[in-house]
Amino acid sequence: MIETMKTSSTQKTVLAVLFYIAFTGWLFFPWLDHLRKAEYIFLLTCPVAAIGTYLLSRRWVYSFWASLLAGIIYGLGPFAVGLLCYHPLASLIYAAVPFSLLPAAFAPKLIPNHRHLSALLAFAGIFAPFIFIITSFAISAALRFYPLPLNTSPSPQTFLAILNPFAVRTDCLTLGVFHVPLAFLVVGMALLFKSKKLLPILIFAVALAAAFYKPIFNVPPAFWLSPVVLIISIIIAVGFQTLILAGRSDSFWLAISVCVSAAAAIATLIFAKTSGTAFLYSAQLHGLSAITVLTIFFITRISFGLHKTRLLILLAALGVDIIMTATLLMRAVF
Repeated sequence: MIETMKTSSTQKTVLAVLFYIAFTGWLFFPWLDHLRKAEYIFLLTCPVAAIGTYLLSRRWVYSFWASLLAGIIYGLGPFAVGLLCYHPLASLIYAAVPFSLLPAAFAPKLIPNHRHLSALLAFAGIFAPFIFIITSFAISAALRFYPLPLNTSPSPQTFLAILNPFAVRTDCLTLGVFHVPLAFLVVGMALLFKSKKLLPILIFAVALAAAFYKPIFNVPPAFWLSPVVLIISIIIAVGFQTLILAGRSDSFWLAISVCVSAAAAIATLIFAKTSGTAFLYSAQLHGLSAITVLTIFFITRISFGLHKTRLLILLAALGVDIIMTATLLMRAVF
């Protein structure tokens, strides 16, 4: 039985790897002529970042599709696409961040009979991504080389991308998560605080605080958003999984997520009158998100089951959102 489960898990991982490679190739194919020789490494860093996030999310997420989404958001989302505007080394460091957290995340499973030791290793391991990022940029600085300008800091545009992921520009990094997953984020955050998972909360808080501070050990403040995006990606995966399995007791948070998506649709529609068609596209996709989650809400009120039906509805909405958004993001960068 255990051997069968391991085989199934391995097959899913291989499938995820193949998907990320294929999706990356599809996104970059129209723009290959625009890449310099060194920039071909993006064809490696994007799927590697996605794979690392997929593997990390499996610590808390059991749904294959939810983990797959986490990898897409981190490896091929607005923040990752924004890094394509800088030196390829920045994307390489970004791609390695999820792997630095794997020992801390899986320590309790690796040594289940030593609870105190595994807890100590997990706590110590939360510093791994920070140590890794600092070390990477320190080595670069010692060689008088900077993957990102040292003064690259978050701006209002960075956080505007939460509403409008199409806000990616060549002169700043943006904190977008596509459109439909924003509703999943609401549900995932509620579940995270309810379960009191301290590891993701601590990493999120420390990284976000560092992003608003001055450069630390030659790390540009904006790059500290990479662990933030990583944690958000996993929280979204948890929210996605919850929507697939939600029951009547989850109705409140489903209703809240519908309201958040509807509010985002209205806000971007208002901005669209003065800021162009990008906001109009975002308004439409946020509207799609609100309708999708509202459908799941009604399903949970009618029946506790229909999990495959929910999954198909959610995947259809995600497919439209991710393909449309990722395509336009690549066009904005290249």
